[in-house]
Amino acid sequence: MTQRGEKMAPSSKVRQRAHERRAQRRRQQQMRVMIGIGVGALILAALLILISRPPDTSVAETGIDYTGLEQSIDDSLGAPGYVLGNPDAAVTLVDYSDFSCPHCRDLAPVIHRLVDEYVRDGRLRVVYKSVSFVNPSTSEAATSAMICAAEQGKAWEMHDQIWAINEDSGPGAYTQAVFAARAAGLGLDSGQFNSCYTSAETRSIIEAINAEASGRGVVGTPTIFVNDQHVPNTLPDEMYLRLVDAIQAALGS
Repeated sequence: MTQRGEKMAPSSKVRQRAHERRAQRRRQQQMRVMIGIGVGALILAALLILISRPPDTSVAETGIDYTGLEQSIDDSLGAPGYVLGNPDAAVTLVDYSDFSCPHCRDLAPVIHRLVDEYVRDGRLRVVYKSVSFVNPSTSEAATSAMICAAEQGKAWEMHDQIWAINEDSGPGAYTQAVFAARAAGLGLDSGQFNSCYTSAETRSIIEAINAEASGRGVVGTPTIFVNDQHVPNTLPDEMYLRLVDAIQAALGS
C-alpha cells in the first residue's frame, strides 16, 4: 500500500490511468446511449404526429386558373377522356396517367406549363385518361373523384386537387370523405358527387379506361401520345422539351 507522502509506484500509476480510461469510455458509451435514446424518441414522436395528422381536406392553391378554358369529355378512343382546351385544336395530347404513380405526379407541372403555353391560345388540347394500374384501390378512388367532378364540369380542378393530396399525404389519403370535402371546396354539389362516386356507372367508366389503355399498349405510366405519336417518358425537364418538340412538329413549325 502506498503511504501518505510516499511516491506512487510506476505500476500503480499505470493501473490508475487504465482505470480512468475505462471509466471515461463507460461515460462516453453511456452518453452515446442517452443521445441515441433521445434521437429515437424525437423520431418516434415525429412519426406519431405524422401518422395521427388528419388528411388536409382544404382546397389547395394549385397555381392554375382554368377560367376561360373549355372542359369536355371525349370518348372517341373508346372510353371517356377528360379534355382541357379547344375541341378543334390542331394538336391533341393524350395523357394516360395513374394518380398513384410518382412519375405521373412529377409530370403534372409539365402539363401545367403546356397548358399555359399551348392550350390557352387554342393550339393544343390535353386529354387526361386516369388509369388504375399502380395500386387499384387508391388509383380507382382518385379516378372516381375525377369522373364525378367531370360530371359537374370541373375535372381538371379535381385533377389538381388529387395531386395536391398526393403531394401532402400520399395516395393513402385518397378516401371518399377527403374527395367529397375537396369537391365541396370547388363548389360542386355534394349529393351529386357522392352519388356518382359510388355508382355502378362510375365503376364501368374506370374499367373502360383501363381496357382502352391496355388496348393501346399502355403498360406503364405516364404514357403520352401527341397526335397519336408516342412520346417516351423521361425526367420532367427533358420530357417538357420532348413534348414541345412533338407539339411544334405537329403544328408544322
